[in-house]
Amino acid sequence: MKQYKESELLLRFQTHNKESFKHFVKTLKFLASAKNLDFSFISMPIEIKKFTVLKSPHVNKKAKERYEIRLYNGLILLKGAFLKNKLIHSINANISSDLLVKISFRYNQCSN
Repeated sequence: MKQYKESELLLRFQTHNKESFKHFVKTLKFLASAKNLDFSFISMPIEIKKFTVLKSPHVNKKAKERYEIRLYNGLILLKGAFLKNKLIHSINANISSDLLVKISFRYNQCSN
C-alpha cells in the first residue's frame, strides 16, 4: 500500500437538514482526532430561497402563503499522512441520505 505524506482531503457538503449538518461535522471531527489528522471546518453562508404561492387562484389575491428552503453548506479540510481508500470508506459510512458530499484529494507521494 502507498503511504502518502502531506495529504489533503477536502470535503464540500450540502444539506437541507441542520441536524444532519451538525452530526456530520461532529463525526468527522471525532474521526480526525482518532486518526491524528488536522481538522479545519468552515461554515459557508446558508442559502435561503423564498417563494410565495397564492391560496386561491381566482378572487382572493391577498390570500398568499410564504415558504422558504434553507440549504446549509460546509467545507472540511483534513490534513495528515493517511491512506486514501480507508479514510474515504470510513467517511462514506457516516454520510446520511440527505447529505450531498463532494470530495477532492491532493497528496505528495513519499519516495520510500
